[in-house]
Amino acid sequence: MKALMNYKIALHLLVAMMICLSPLIMNAIWSESELSKGLYFRYGIEAFSLLTIYIVNYYLFIPRYLFCNFKLKFFIYNLLTLLLIVAIMYCIREYVIEKPFYVVKSTRHKLWIISVSRDLFSLVLTVGFAIAVRMTGRFMENELALKEAESARASAELLNLRNQINPHFLLNTLNNIYALIAFNGEKAQDSVQKLSVLLRYVLYDNKEESVLLTKEINFLSNYIELMQIRLSSNVEVKSNFNVSKTSATRIAPLIFISLIENAFKHGVNPLEQSYIHISIEEIEDGRSVAVCIANSNHPKLESDKSGSGIGLEQVRKRLELLYKNRYEWDVICDAKHYKSKLLIKIN
Repeated sequence: MKALMNYKIALHLLVAMMICLSPLIMNAIWSESELSKGLYFRYGIEAFSLLTIYIVNYYLFIPRYLFCNFKLKFFIYNLLTLLLIVAIMYCIREYVIEKPFYVVKSTRHKLWIISVSRDLFSLVLTVGFAIAVRMTGRFMENELALKEAESARASAELLNLRNQINPHFLLNTLNNIYALIAFNGEKAQDSVQKLSVLLRYVLYDNKEESVLLTKEINFLSNYIELMQIRLSSNVEVKSNFNVSKTSATRIAPLIFISLIENAFKHGVNPLEQSYIHISIEEIEDGRSVAVCIANSNHPKLESDKSGSGIGLEQVRKRLELLYKNRYEWDVICDAKHYKSKLLIKIN
């Protein structure tokens, strides 16, 4: 909005400068008169008249009549105003200002036609300037309003997606801790402490637009440990986080959690050998973040609602909203293996 206001001010100043200079330009084109002591006063009257017709059109005639589709009224009111201004300018020249070029009576009629024609041409041109400037401002206001509406919609959609994420992973984690309490109370207490760290991250850091990648990695590490509670010995879980502890790279919070949840949901079968391999690393000196999640593929039955949540389609929506044209996401899947590779380019 501030940029639009600055643009309008600059445009008005430019138009005002052109209007103030136009009498000099028109005099050079239409007249061959010599300089007189009333020259600058006459030019001042002409510039004032042009500014008047510009302001009247910009703030009154154009928004009230032209934009409201009253074109006939717009034309009539402009015509009457132009004739009135031309008449006033003629009277001022005739009776107030010294007229060296009116001394010769034989050329009086010719010079009067030239003077009036020049004034009408300048005034009509100024009306055209006013229409162009007002239309440009209106177009920019509409574009800005459209962008603000799109931004508000995107923010609302992101907030909705985050609200779906939070109960999703919390439900999985609470189920795991509940199962752990029955056979290992000490480990269950440790898990509750880890869960409190996760909750603190979700309740506070998740509200920010972006977080440090190192904080996101710490969150994911705790989450993976909690998810491993209920896994049997035939499930191999490997995680590799190649991110410097002093990294300044920032990422959208909880952008990877659904991919990892999906791996635990579909990559584990207690009766078969299973694996989950998770890799996250910075590349190009932190300008990009690469994520690779590979797991064995054990699709759930339709009746199995465990781990149900926002799903991969909602992950794609978040990526489109947050990193449009700045991410690459490839999925390779067959009957036994599933791999998800995501590359995000950071601003």
